[in-house]
Amino acid sequence: MPNGARLAGAEATAARALPAEGLPRFGQWALVRPVGDVTEMLLRLAVAEQILWRWPSAPSVEGFYSVLDAPNSESYVIVDLASSAVVGHCGIYSFHAIHRTAFFEASLVPELRYPHSMAGGVVLVALRNLLNRFDLRKLYFETTDARRDQFAFAEQRGYITEEARLRNHVFAEGTYKDVLILSAEASELRRALSEDQRLLHIVERGARSSETGTAEAR
Repeated sequence: MPNGARLAGAEATAARALPAEGLPRFGQWALVRPVGDVTEMLLRLAVAEQILWRWPSAPSVEGFYSVLDAPNSESYVIVDLASSAVVGHCGIYSFHAIHRTAFFEASLVPELRYPHSMAGGVVLVALRNLLNRFDLRKLYFETTDARRDQFAFAEQRGYITEEARLRNHVFAEGTYKDVLILSAEASELRRALSEDQRLLHIVERGARSSETGTAEAR
């Protein structure tokens, strides 16, 4: 995949077509439902070597879009309104209304020019809204051993635990890899997002920095 920062810049023109009014936003950030002209960019992001959460091998663009637009999913593009650049996406999929479960995913353009705490704060705000809107009881996350460090903070704090390991489940990067299924109780995540001072600091710092246009050190 090309340099992530260049990718975000290259897609800025497409992002300008996204409507900016009446959308969930905080500071200069907005969450926008994915649209066709950025779907290919999102697919390249989803299968990037640095991420490789849900898509260890690339589906077709049409197949990817159909999943983003599935009735039991809710996906958002993360847009920096100041530059009109798409910097990531996040959302839930495989939502089950009876069991009140869903999978959550988030992908940020590698090598962002923003501190990851700012973009991460946007993801946390989106996660909090999705937890409440869908009355979720439990969330699942898919990853591989090579990408597990992206969950290190949440695992260290006890919010996320490993629930299953699917042996040699996917073919990626020339070999078969295990897929890890991590899980979190929604009630614990809601509590953490409301009470955990470090998580609150990440969210508040991201919102504050985006409003002023400054980049606070991590």
